Amino acid sequence: MTIQTVEAVLFDIDDTLFDRRWAQREILRRIAARFPSIFDGLAWPRVLAAFLESDRITTAEINSRSTAGDDVRLRRSARFLRLLGLGEGEDRRHAKRLTAFYVDHYPDLRAPVAEAADVVRGLAERFPLGIVSNGLPDAQYRKLEALGLRRAFHCVILSGEIGIWKPDPRIFWRASAALAVPPAACVYVGDKPRVDVVGARRAGMRSCWFNPCGKSSESADVAPDWEIARLAELDVILR
Repeated sequence: MTIQTVEAVLFDIDDTLFDRRWAQREILRRIAARFPSIFDGLAWPRVLAAFLESDRITTAEINSRSTAGDDVRLRRSARFLRLLGLGEGEDRRHAKRLTAFYVDHYPDLRAPVAEAADVVRGLAERFPLGIVSNGLPDAQYRKLEALGLRRAFHCVILSGEIGIWKPDPRIFWRASAALAVPPAACVYVGDKPRVDVVGARRAGMRSCWFNPCGKSSESADVAPDWEIARLAELDVILR
């Protein structure tokens, strides 16, 4: 397949279009400001480390399909509090309060990855665009709305809606079918090699690894067709 055969472009959301790294830190700051008594006497680095670790574990569970649904957020909050060593008797009450605040405010944060809006809008003039994301629909749709990009995408395929998770090729095939474009004519852009690159390759798509931090390639088994540090580089690739 040559680059001239590309007919559609698919994107991941988190840390590809939506800056999840920044957003997680920002929502924690807002949580700490809203519930100061919960974190009284705890140093910020310790609170941040516990929050990020609880999120890392939960994200791994979601990607491995060992947990899903609304309960995953409550479990993440409870794990966060346990990592801080807070009393077991307060865990459930505090976890519910933190989870409700997170759900109400996190997806609406304006947290665009640099150049995301301009790149997506520019590509939308040339290609049908789609989303393939391992995420819960109530959050992922709101993120796209907050970014001002929801209408740029002809399809949004979410694991939380169809019960299929990347890197399973079937979730990518759902997107290509929705766009009426064969997988071999699609390019998928994502930031996680073992989820995004592997999944796209299994589906017969070309893959573009968005790697702004310059991470080392994990192995030849997950080598992408392209690797970019800036989303603006997509314009060069697709021309």
